[in-house]
Amino acid sequence: MLDRRVNAGRLWSWAVAATLAVLIGLSGRVSAATWGDFPPTSFKIYSPDGSQVIGTSRFFVEREGSGVLKLHGENHYRTGQYDIEIDTLEINPGEAIPRLVDFSHVFYQPDGARFIAGNANLKTGEVTCMTKELGPERIYTDKLDFPPDTYAGASILIPIEYSLHRGIREPIRMHLFDCTPKPKLLTIEATPNTGKSGWPYYPGQLIEVEAKPDLGILDLIAAPFLPTMHAWFNPAQDFSYVGGGINRYFYSKEHVLLVKLKPNEEITTPEVAHAASDAGSPAAGNDTAAAPVLMPAPAVPDSHATPGGAH
Repeated sequence: MLDRRVNAGRLWSWAVAATLAVLIGLSGRVSAATWGDFPPTSFKIYSPDGSQVIGTSRFFVEREGSGVLKLHGENHYRTGQYDIEIDTLEINPGEAIPRLVDFSHVFYQPDGARFIAGNANLKTGEVTCMTKELGPERIYTDKLDFPPDTYAGASILIPIEYSLHRGIREPIRMHLFDCTPKPKLLTIEATPNTGKSGWPYYPGQLIEVEAKPDLGILDLIAAPFLPTMHAWFNPAQDFSYVGGGINRYFYSKEHVLLVKLKPNEEITTPEVAHAASDAGSPAAGNDTAAAPVLMPAPAVPDSHATPGGAH
């Protein structure tokens, strides 16, 4: 029992958390209906030690009628690999933040072949996880009972940011769907760390949030094995998410560092097209992939090579 739960915690992932920065910049508004009023947002992807830029990200939100938001995120790497996340969020009357109702995140090889994917329908409970990372394709399906505070991938930052804006500095608890590589529903605890106010990658007085799976009493034994995600938020910009260390894939031990572009900063390479997003994210296990959209990586920055990433 302990081995299984420790392994689930060890493999837990915050892959491409930067996607949610598109929504997080709207924290000053209390109505869920206004969470989609935000322009596209871009990030640089650094190597785990922060020494070089290895990719770029671009994310945006679109509305589908008055009650549904679609969050699109694309991450493109110098190697040619890329991934696409699409989160469907539902706006319910009287609720301050939107609920996640559908999740899709697909990772592609440079030739456009899928090698990792996760899908979850939070209304029906049907979930699928697929991986080819260790050889032949493996597909895992299940049916889960999702609590209303369940998020997945980047959308886990919604309740964290909302709590920060309300002035809550106590641990924030919610649920997370993840592929580990089998479908898992985890309890997450995120704790603001008001003792740290600076981060070498982004200017200003920031708030750090440390988050990890909550295993209850098992934490006493499993703590040394559990990953901790460090995310940074800017109170001066409505607690917008500005970056942090994340896992490269759902459950991979490979880490990268996400850093939001600073005001007036531009990526020096051509913007990526959205052909892959527009084509949608095929279900896990379907080998028909959208044509890859490759993004050249920006030049290596001249300053700060401070180590980053989850640990």
